[in-house]
Amino acid sequence: MKYKSTRGNVKNLSFIDAFMMGLADDGGLIVPESIPIVDKDRLAKMSSMSFVELTVEIMSIRKQTMSVLVATSGDTGSAAIHGLANKKGVNVFVLYPQGRVSPVQELQMVTVQDANVHPITITNSSFDDCQTLVKQIFSDLPFKSKYNLAAVNSINWARILVQIVYYFYSYFLVQKKQQTTNKEVVFSVPTGNFGDVLAGFYAKKMGLPIRNLIVSTNQNDILDKFFKTGRYDKSCGDVIPTVAPSMDIKIASNFERYLYYVCQEDASKLRQLMEDFNRDGVLSISPDILANQVHSLDGFLSSSVGHQEILDTIKTYYQTFNYLVDPHTAIGIAGSKSHGLKNLNKFTDNPLICLSTAHPAKFGDTVKLATNVDIENQYQATKQLLEKKQSKLNVNTANCNIEEIKQFISNKRV
Repeated sequence: MKYKSTRGNVKNLSFIDAFMMGLADDGGLIVPESIPIVDKDRLAKMSSMSFVELTVEIMSIRKQTMSVLVATSGDTGSAAIHGLANKKGVNVFVLYPQGRVSPVQELQMVTVQDANVHPITITNSSFDDCQTLVKQIFSDLPFKSKYNLAAVNSINWARILVQIVYYFYSYFLVQKKQQTTNKEVVFSVPTGNFGDVLAGFYAKKMGLPIRNLIVSTNQNDILDKFFKTGRYDKSCGDVIPTVAPSMDIKIASNFERYLYYVCQEDASKLRQLMEDFNRDGVLSISPDILANQVHSLDGFLSSSVGHQEILDTIKTYYQTFNYLVDPHTAIGIAGSKSHGLKNLNKFTDNPLICLSTAHPAKFGDTVKLATNVDIENQYQATKQLLEKKQSKLNVNTANCNIEEIKQFISNKRV
């Protein structure tokens, strides 16, 4: 399979080239040149496979020193750090907004002392600011080439590719449990950067029987407004800090990939749309496209969930099922509930799968507020992290300035 950019000026990439490029050199995002279709026979064969057997694994990467640059709202950064710590030939630089990740999320990053790990907290910033810095640095092609920059968050196609797998895996689990085949399901996905739910869109395009994908957002609801009105407007105010900080995002980086298909894979049309958006801060699609393609054909629905509803959902699930969920997962549950109550006919015959995105112990303060359960001290891993809070931490502080970050990368590579 070959890959190309949504902007149309980068084409015919191999998977390794697509993985290494991260953000396309023309400023776009990388997508497959064609989406493979999984027919019913192949779907049946896949249903008996393990998760590992379903996952495509990268067997080798070019032997060169690589600098991985990541913007994180909390989860991806710690995953990248723990995956790459003490690895030869790779440096990892993680940018995160100061004061806008949970204490446990931050400690997962700054307690790793390996020389190739560089967490950078960006002052007076949001995740959008951190992501903008990453994109600007990737757009400096000489710098990108000199330091072999790579991305591991969802601007990198490889991340989306792996996420597609668990839509198939969870679908097969539900089919086995209900002893049915080819029955359509509904997925509710806690959504900030649009990567996870985009993977579901690709799974649906590939032939997985998905009826609807519910885009469940927190109070930073630019995506909810788009799917309800067709208007994507970044002038709707600053990013609002919430109890679901990993979704405190205004501009969803992966949304361009979806817009590419809304534009019927016309790269020139998409390029103009993004140029207009970058200039004016707003883009709109027509009501007929919203109704006939986005809602009917692509199956997207959406919901925005507020602070109290998040707490109420965590509390209800704990009291009813003795099951603790983190605030992001609670948004997925609440988002699906709102659609189920309003449109019972849509979900009566379709199993509902809500993607759970994080362990509740990472957000102990919110869980305790909702349930009075001190979950942070029930898990050895979080207890050990919190005990390290007073020790020497591996953290760097920087301003939201591209030249300052580039200089840091130049000086700190090992």
